[in-house]
Amino acid sequence: MRRRITSSLFYVLIAILLALTGYTAMGLTEYSFAQVTEYRSPFVGGLPSGEVRTPIASRVVIVLIDGLRADAALDPNKMAILNALGQRGANIVARTGLPSLSLPGWTVLLTGAPQEIHEVTTNFYEGVVPVDNLFAQARRAGLSVGLVGTESWEQLYGPWIDDLRVTISPSGYENERAIHAADERLVEAALQALDAPAQVMLIYFLGPDAFGHGFGAASQEYEQDVRIIDSYLGRVLEKIDLETTTLIITSDHGHLDRGGHGGDEPEVTRVPLVLVGAGIRSGASRFEVSQMDIAPTLAVLSGLPLPTHNQGRPLFEVLDVEPELRAQRKLDWARQQAEFTDWYIRRVGGRQVSQEGLARAQSSLDQGSYEIASQRADEYVAQLAVTRDSVRNLRLNRERFLRLAIGLVVGLLPLFYLLRYPRKDGLVGPLIAALVYFFVYNVIYFGLHRFGYSLSVYNTEDQLLPFFNNRLMEAAGGALLAGALVGLSRRGDLASAAVGALHTAFLIAYGLVLQILIFYVLWDFQFSWYLPDLTLGFKYYLDLLQLVAVGLTAPLLPVLAVGIALVARALGALRATRRRRPVELEEL
Repeated sequence: MRRRITSSLFYVLIAILLALTGYTAMGLTEYSFAQVTEYRSPFVGGLPSGEVRTPIASRVVIVLIDGLRADAALDPNKMAILNALGQRGANIVARTGLPSLSLPGWTVLLTGAPQEIHEVTTNFYEGVVPVDNLFAQARRAGLSVGLVGTESWEQLYGPWIDDLRVTISPSGYENERAIHAADERLVEAALQALDAPAQVMLIYFLGPDAFGHGFGAASQEYEQDVRIIDSYLGRVLEKIDLETTTLIITSDHGHLDRGGHGGDEPEVTRVPLVLVGAGIRSGASRFEVSQMDIAPTLAVLSGLPLPTHNQGRPLFEVLDVEPELRAQRKLDWARQQAEFTDWYIRRVGGRQVSQEGLARAQSSLDQGSYEIASQRADEYVAQLAVTRDSVRNLRLNRERFLRLAIGLVVGLLPLFYLLRYPRKDGLVGPLIAALVYFFVYNVIYFGLHRFGYSLSVYNTEDQLLPFFNNRLMEAAGGALLAGALVGLSRRGDLASAAVGALHTAFLIAYGLVLQILIFYVLWDFQFSWYLPDLTLGFKYYLDLLQLVAVGLTAPLLPVLAVGIALVARALGALRATRRRRPVELEEL
């Protein structure tokens, strides 16, 4: 009797521990979400700026078309004007960073810094861009800056804009008339702004992104709007003298066929980059660069210092520039990279950057050996990149080693219990039920919904909470199904059914904890100086949500299993009674 009471109390304790695990996972979901959305980079701050140089173009105009996919832009049947411009200049593809969202992408575009450095990680970001940017450099150099866009552009770059023309974004993504009207207002404002003296200007169009969200990038609505935007480019082109002005046309991200972005899908991360006009060589096409490369290229075209946090490279292969100026700007780039690398290493941990390679490049420039100076600058920048990666990986691996010990302890404790369990055969049924849970959950997620581990799976911000709530419900449903299967298979022994259901929850939770621990060892639960692999991070977040559902439903599974067992017993008895009744009638 005492042994039975002790055993019962032990299983009650397991149920409580599972519920507490679910509750802890709930808190961890909120904490982890905030770690990305509220990420604060330790690398923001003032860095010494370079020198103003001879501009290649008297004016630089950037046109950013929100949500425009590379394949749509490269199709001359959809964007004939854009492709004609690409044939006159450079028609290439830029690859975005992650997350592939608008505000992070807009910040990369004009800073050359990745999200880990500039700290604008989501569209929830509030405030101005916290690192140096092209507009700030233009203002410091005495150039006039113009911007035609929406209120979010004003939020990010307002302090550095001389001529700001803002159109309020339309509410919703399915009001076609309102979206077209907003872009019409933007193009009219752009035509007026182009008559003003701004030497650095950005023009923004929102339509493809809105129609991508509302109807998907494979829709007729999206294609129709892309054609309209192409016609707007023709109107903008009429106001531009390509002999003196450089026109750059690009996008912040693409869209899935069904709509959505934020992840690493090629349809989302590959965006057009067309450069044409003053200082641009014709004929460069169909190769890929980083979105970070746009800002330093714009700086070279405008004669501006490179943004101090830039991690991109000026696209000299598309620039028509004299060897002396090319070498000088490559040295400017190398010097900026050295300053940033030294800043980065001081915060991550490492030795001061050697200036020897920079000095050798400068010596070649002073001697008039421009090709050698350019080559040495390239080599020095490559060495700096290796140094940064090495320092970053060294610290990451050092921290991972410390977390590995914690991960092993936490991961092996449940295994110790399972190995010590006296009735190993009693774990076979729960193990099968746990495997059924994982099979069903993943079939629903990948097969039925056709989701992946990507921020692109939810199309708009207002779908974020329902998406996660639905995953909670599916995980809870899968756990209940697994518990019901155990109850059905052990209907002859109610105590065994209850214990088996509890072990099922335990095994499911253990499987999820092991996956969560892998992420923990690799990336930790807090991100104070880096951003984790966001694809793996998305999986980690879904694992946490499953653990919440499984942990909180665990105390219910024994009750459910016993209930299912009783129902199965009753149905079995009823069938047996019906089979006996004809025999009794025959005997009568």
